[in-house]
Order: sequence, then structure tokens, then C-alpha cells
Amino acid sequence: MKRNLIRYLILIVIFKSFLIAEDYFFKVKVDKKKAYQREAILLEIDFHKKENLNNINLDFTPKDKRFNFKKVDRRVEYKDGYEIEKFKYLVFAKSKGWFKIRLKPVLTIDKNNGGIGLLKNKKIIKLKPIQLEIIQVKRGINLVGEFNLTTSIDKPVVLANEPVHLNFNFIKNITLKNINLTYNSIKNTSIYKGDLKITKISNKLEKLTKKIAFISDSNFTIPSLSIKYFNPKTKKVEITKTDEFNITVYKNNKIYKSLLDKIEPKKDIKYYENKIIKYFPYIAIFIFGFLIGKFSRIKLPKFKTKKITLYDEIKESKNKKEIIKLLLPYINKGEILEHIKMLEKENLKFKKIKKEILKDKKLKYFQATLS
Repeated sequence: MKRNLIRYLILIVIFKSFLIAEDYFFKVKVDKKKAYQREAILLEIDFHKKENLNNINLDFTPKDKRFNFKKVDRRVEYKDGYEIEKFKYLVFAKSKGWFKIRLKPVLTIDKNNGGIGLLKNKKIIKLKPIQLEIIQVKRGINLVGEFNLTTSIDKPVVLANEPVHLNFNFIKNITLKNINLTYNSIKNTSIYKGDLKITKISNKLEKLTKKIAFISDSNFTIPSLSIKYFNPKTKKVEITKTDEFNITVYKNNKIYKSLLDKIEPKKDIKYYENKIIKYFPYIAIFIFGFLIGKFSRIKLPKFKTKKITLYDEIKESKNKKEIIKLLLPYINKGEILEHIKMLEKENLKFKKIKKEILKDKKLKYFQATLS
């Protein structure tokens, strides 16, 4: 009997030595104590314990019916003789009001390690409550945070049944609700959805990338998508929209090729021989005049060749088709794409469109593509 009492006393002493304040402690913090409903609050819990306490482990999962918790990080560090288990959670309040989050981590004792199997194997730790003020958000607004959305297409002009790829680049605060980045239907157009790739930027930010393919045999428009959300910084409901893209589809391959830059075939020796024969009289006159001027010390006037610009070519054009052919090689420069879109509008007269396009002074800096 005495032996058992002595054994219990020894084990109690050992157990207490494991669980004194110097051997373990918690650090808890949040990045804000005032937030809106469904706005992400970063909760950090650091559990410090002496490195030699191998038989004591932490069992921690935050629970509170008034909040949603999402774990975003867990890692272990070692510093000043302590093993630090670091947890990061995003907390989302479901409703408005003043709340206290009461965290109750549990320390568990490994019975098979340290010879203390006869003692109580769990200890609930009551941490200081976290007090939060939650402000109400307008009903029907599920997304709260900041969002940055950009879209682009690989080409605005295609052949019939050739795919156009739309690229989404979306940076957002992490939310519990998924954001819809899909198109339901477009007339006479097939839509093929790519995989959504999510890249973590920080504890709160994610980058979403997605590619969608559109295939049609006639002209079509990729409409704008809009996302409504509440911005805590501006304290307003805001809307971010994707761009709208008008796609031109050519059914005739020959017409399509004629409107694009033609790659000139490689010139053979006969081609250059014919060119020399054709321009030989002019070359001979130039050399003869040069020699006369040289020997008679008469300065010959310098010949300047006027550069033909895109502006000049458009000025001489007779119809819409001619201007489109001239503009297509420069479709990715300046406002060229907008000019082409204006030319495709049937309700606008040719002379009026031509006059508007010629107002673009940048056309004088583009050298014309000579055929």
C-alpha cells in the first residue's frame, strides 16, 4: 500500500513538472477586432512547449456555431528551446453583433511515453476570449473583400470553327463562397471550360486562372460577366466586370488569307534578273548623270523617296474592304481594332467612317504594306 502511494506521489510530481506555466504557453491574436459579416479575419494560435516534452501534444480545432473557420496554414518552428506549433485560420462571422470566441485547446498525454499511464490523459486549456464587433452587410451580398479581375483573348479574328481562347486572371480575398466564372450559353457557339487553377499568394489572397475556348461558324460576342461584392475599405457594394469581346469569323479561307499579311515567296535568280533588266535604263541614266556631275563638278540634287504611310493608303481607299485589308496587319497596335469594329457596322456610311479613322494621327507613323 505504501509503495503504491509513493508511486502515485512520484507520478503526480512528474505530471506537474510537465504542465507548469514555464513548460508550455499559448499566444493568440487576430488581425482585426472589428469586421463585416463574411469578411475574413485572420486568427493565429501559437502553442509553445519545451522541446523535451515529447509526450505532450496539442489537440486543437476551433469551434463556434456563430462563425465559420478555415485552416490556411500549420507549421512547426523551434526557438529558444521551445517547439512552436503555429496555426492560422480564417474566421468568417455569420451575423452581426458583439461576440466572444472562446478557444479551448486540449493537451493530450501519450500514455506509452513517460510512464504516466495511470494519470488523467487530457487537460482542457481555457484561453482568454477574443472579443469581436461584427457589422452587418446588405442582404444578398455573399462576397466581402477586394477583387481584381482581368480578361484577355488570344485573337479577335478567326476562321470558322477555329477556337478563340479567353483567359481569366482573378486575384481575390479568400471567401467561403465560390465565384462563378462561367458562361451559360452563346448563340451558335460551343463553349469548352478549362480547369480552374488556384495559387495562394498570402494567407488571405488567392490568384485564380482559367481558360475557356469558344468555337463558332459565325460572328459572335463574348459577353461581360459581373461580380457584385462588398468592399470593406470603401464601405460600399461594388461591381467588377470582365471585358466584352466581339469576334469576327470568316467562313471563306481565301478571303481570310487575303485580309492578312501575305508572306512573300522566296525570290529566285530569274526574278532578280528580270528586275535588273526592267530598271536598267534608269540605273544607266543615274550612273551617266553621276559621272557627268563628278567630272564637271556639278552637284546633283539629292533624290528623296516619299514614304507611303498607312494614313495615305486609307486616304486613297475606295471601300470598307480595302481599309480592313490595310488595317489587319496592325490589329494589335493603337486603336486599329476599334477602327475595324467600326467598319463592320453596316449602319454607318463609308465616307463618315473613313473621316473618323483619318482623325487618328498615329496612322501616319505606320508604313503602308505595299503589295
